[in-house]
Amino acid sequence: MPKADAQPELTQLVQEFHLLFSQPNLADSVKKDAAASVRKEPRKAAIYLAALKIERERYTDANSTVMQNIIDVLVDAEIYPKTTPTMQKHGYSHLTMVESWGVDWHTWKAEVLNCPHCNADLRDLENGPPFMRSIGVEIRGLYDGVAYNQCPDCKGNWSRKGTPLSKDQAQNISRDEIFTI
Repeated sequence: MPKADAQPELTQLVQEFHLLFSQPNLADSVKKDAAASVRKEPRKAAIYLAALKIERERYTDANSTVMQNIIDVLVDAEIYPKTTPTMQKHGYSHLTMVESWGVDWHTWKAEVLNCPHCNADLRDLENGPPFMRSIGVEIRGLYDGVAYNQCPDCKGNWSRKGTPLSKDQAQNISRDEIFTI
């Protein structure tokens, strides 16, 4: 992501992207040239992802044509995969993945990628990023969200920050501990 002092530059780039990418029938050659530029200068990928993120965060005012054209460039530049098992299985488009899971849907971004107890790989390789095999445990009445995680293989537990928890610690976790350990 560009630095905070680059914000005016990013805002100008986003405006330029909007002008260029809002064309519904944008020529494939324009997208291919943009993708080649991204492949040649990898730092440009961060700019395209930032522009896509800004457009996505406009929610109901987001321009899906702009988003789709930027996504096409990111796919052609091989920043986004052509497809994933989940996309194939459920018929999801790249736009659906961005709208549902954010611009970095194509990466596993969990704090813990391996179980801290048995070292099992927790990435869901069957479905691909961003999906994980770890089980988020909610405790009704304590917190409306994941209190801690559990390994599907060894049933070991760890905090949201990745600290291994004993069975007793997991069963007796307090609301404050959910965010601190």
